[in-house]
Amino acid sequence: MFQTMTNGFPFRLIKPFDIQFIAGIVNATIRRMTDTISKVIAHIDMDEVADAINTILHENANQITRLLISIDPKAMATVVNESVKKYPGLLNALIVRLDHEALMASFYELLNKNPQLISGMIKHLEENPQMVTALTQHLDRSIFDQMMDRMIASTPDIAMDMLALLDRDILVDAMSKTIGPLTDYSMDLMNRMDKDHIANLINQIVQKNAETFSEIMTRVAPESFSKIVNILLDKKPAFISQLVSSLDPKIIARAVEQMMNDQKSFAGKILQNISPKALGNVINDIMENNPDLMTQVLDNLNVLAVSEQINRSEKELIPFVNKLLDEKNLLGMLGIYHRSNLGKTVNRTNVAAATKAIHVYKIDYDYTNPIDRNSSKPRIYR
Repeated sequence: MFQTMTNGFPFRLIKPFDIQFIAGIVNATIRRMTDTISKVIAHIDMDEVADAINTILHENANQITRLLISIDPKAMATVVNESVKKYPGLLNALIVRLDHEALMASFYELLNKNPQLISGMIKHLEENPQMVTALTQHLDRSIFDQMMDRMIASTPDIAMDMLALLDRDILVDAMSKTIGPLTDYSMDLMNRMDKDHIANLINQIVQKNAETFSEIMTRVAPESFSKIVNILLDKKPAFISQLVSSLDPKIIARAVEQMMNDQKSFAGKILQNISPKALGNVINDIMENNPDLMTQVLDNLNVLAVSEQINRSEKELIPFVNKLLDEKNLLGMLGIYHRSNLGKTVNRTNVAAATKAIHVYKIDYDYTNPIDRNSSKPRIYR
């Protein structure tokens, strides 16, 4: 019977029915039969489920979307928790078998036929923000992160396939609108996940989709992006340092350079909203755990791209650096160590003098023939 369902016939019967009525039945069933549903799911053939999902998306995407919007988030979260807890490899097995190109083709076909669908969903979420909140509040994060770890570790190519097929405008809009209400939840979830798995996924995505990655990042609202960065810096400094230590410096340097070229004002807008104190703590942690990382990244950056970015962000950068180096706010917290045989802490007076020198003098570099870092050639001051 299930094979017959995958051919699409029963799903065509959904069209004439009242979606709200069906959603009511689904909600009642989920509430009363959570344990039974999770057991049934465990015995379903994932190949056939994947075929069924593709059929649904092709032929009844609009109805299914409306149905999902009407389902009780708490009840749905309960089923997800039960299923993931008892059968942790189940969802991963399903995702591996889904045809990603068919899935995205169905999604775009739906958007072409129903261009108002996304705006309608966003409007519904804006009018009912408790729906997203309710769903995330009731999901068991400690269980969910284990599932995400398995998916990232075993199927990293899936994320790249999906990223390559996604419409950037739609993705950026969705990220900007969801970053706000889900920031705390996302950060807590990420903190529980395996940092090496995440780093491996980021490395692969950035390496194979550098332009897509940089374009998406630079088009996300800087204020929203800064909010996530601030929470990570403030609440999860160890997470950032551990994650950064696992990233490939050359790949990240290329991505940063691409972002600087694509969006000149991006860094400035981000700096306006980043907490210098929190950033100082994280920099200290990164330098302590992986002192060579900063040098490796800087060695792979394009000098012209970086200098142009700094020039364009000068209004935001100078106040930011001043806050970072302010004695009250922070040289001691930053805790930069002079890594020589003397091993002494950097003297605040010397740093203050150097900062003033930067303001007073303009360092004249010949960018067509950059000074070798190991060279003894003196710098020219004007």
